[in-house]
Amino acid sequence: MQHLRRVVTLAAAAAMVTPGLMGAAQAPASYPRGGDVVVTCTYTGGLFHATGEVHLVWNGSDESGRTTVSLEEYRITAGGAPYGDKANIDLGVSQNGGSPQWIHSPDSMKQDGQWHSLGIWQDLSATPSNDDLVATVEFTFDESVGYDHSCSVSHRL
Repeated sequence: MQHLRRVVTLAAAAAMVTPGLMGAAQAPASYPRGGDVVVTCTYTGGLFHATGEVHLVWNGSDESGRTTVSLEEYRITAGGAPYGDKANIDLGVSQNGGSPQWIHSPDSMKQDGQWHSLGIWQDLSATPSNDDLVATVEFTFDESVGYDHSCSVSHRL
């Protein structure tokens, strides 16, 4: 199946270097809280349309200078054309203008308009108050017939 990509940017970002795997241990809870935001990305093209939302959470750094960025939960609402439940949500974190480090969800994210746990996270050596950290979330929406469609949103931490 071919993949068609459209990028939509929102003023939002986060940072990460050590990826946490879906289904792995939870991101460390002992770090001080930095912030959280729900970021949204919408694709519209032809008959198919979809909106992805994800709860992005990051902490300040602990005494060792580690920061964790995580995607806690998501909701994807799709319609207009037949769609499936094989969407993807990827998280990339860049630090001080560098290339983002990516972690990928399984190819099984639901598009039913309901909130679902996600549990993707990255841990890195950075401090949001001192380093320029940007989190980018890319949604790949699953259209049953035809192309899958993508959009992405970035958030500065």
